Amino acid sequence: EDQARLAAAAIEASELDLYGFFTSGVTSLALVTSSGVALSQDLTDVAVLALAAVDGVSGYAEETGWHAADVAPGRSARAAVEKAKLTRGAVELEPGSYPAVLEPPAFAELLAYFSYDAFGAQGLLEERSYAFDKLGTKVFDEHFSLADDALDPRGLPKGFDFEGVPKQRVELVRAGVLDDVVWDRRTAKHAGRESTGHAPPSSLRPPRWAARSGQS
Repeated sequence: EDQARLAAAAIEASELDLYGFFTSGVTSLALVTSSGVALSQDLTDVAVLALAAVDGVSGYAEETGWHAADVAPGRSARAAVEKAKLTRGAVELEPGSYPAVLEPPAFAELLAYFSYDAFGAQGLLEERSYAFDKLGTKVFDEHFSLADDALDPRGLPKGFDFEGVPKQRVELVRAGVLDDVVWDRRTAKHAGRESTGHAPPSSLRPPRWAARSGQS
């Protein structure tokens, strides 16, 4: 009933046809290994997605958090409507280069795709990532700093990675200087250091031949 009420709040706030969802729940993470590691964590999450669309216009907005007070379905709906209005009369652009101003979520998504390889230890060891041969050097504007922090309460905090290693905050860029990348046990062992708690699920790990070919 609460979920339906919050979904209805999004619908009521939209002056255009609205599509989407409101969802919330409890997630249980558990990991057990043959070496004796046994960890678990319960956490809640909530999300609202709103797509305002009619003929010729469309706008999209979403919010996520770890408790219901973090999101406002009506706010998401209104944001989607405002974006939809801006698309009225839009035309198809010819291929080319165009200046663009990105909203924070769009910039964050681009940064996430860039960071998958640029700030990962595997690419560093294989000498193919952006970070290769740049650690300790200034590569960005001095006003730019970047950290990977899975424990930040503004996100969806998780205490351990897919190998059961406690997650750490990693300062990737300090005042424009590329300071570090993130490590799992295998890459950390290769480099003679400790994991930072950033092991991905097995489905996203590169095959072992990739590491060997990178060493040759």
